[in-house]
Amino acid sequence: MEHKRDVEYFYSLTRSDEYRSVVNAINQISPYIEEIAGALEFIRLGWLANYIRMIPLAGEIMDEATKWSGTAKNAVDAMELFPPEKVKGYVDQVKSLVKMLPLDKFRSYIQQAIK
Repeated sequence: MEHKRDVEYFYSLTRSDEYRSVVNAINQISPYIEEIAGALEFIRLGWLANYIRMIPLAGEIMDEATKWSGTAKNAVDAMELFPPEKVKGYVDQVKSLVKMLPLDKFRSYIQQAIK
């Protein structure tokens, strides 16, 4: 699989102790961002206050990256279990079965199989 290594790296990075530590630090400091930014503006460092105000967004982005890396890893794992060429083979088998059986008989076989 072409991007498997990248996905695994992204997944392990977003679950590393260092990454989680940074996310936790951001989440701990986020409630105080406006007070910190206000203090920076008071001492005439408004330009820095604007950057400080971006910290909560960075935390949200990092949390989303963690979720997306899990989704990507699950997709890669699923593709390994069900490679596209194998799925195509199953679909082709079903198509040929549908062609061989009249639609009414096919329905009854499906209904019996579901019961």
